Amino acid sequence: MRLRCLRRFWQNGESLAYVKEQLGHSSISMTVDTYGHLVPGANREAMDRLPTEEEAAKEEAAKIG
Repeated sequence: MRLRCLRRFWQNGESLAYVKEQLGHSSISMTVDTYGHLVPGANREAMDRLPTEEEAAKEEAAKIG
């Protein structure tokens, strides 16, 4: 039952903060450590948000001036 609710929350796009509260966890880390493996594609999505090496180098060069 708990896992079914958790999957529904994530399928509906609920935030980790909301899921944490609903599950009664003391921290988001606890929620992710316990159930993070159940979020399909989460690792790929996180990686896709990271800048490419070229973008990161350009951002760094812009900071330096």
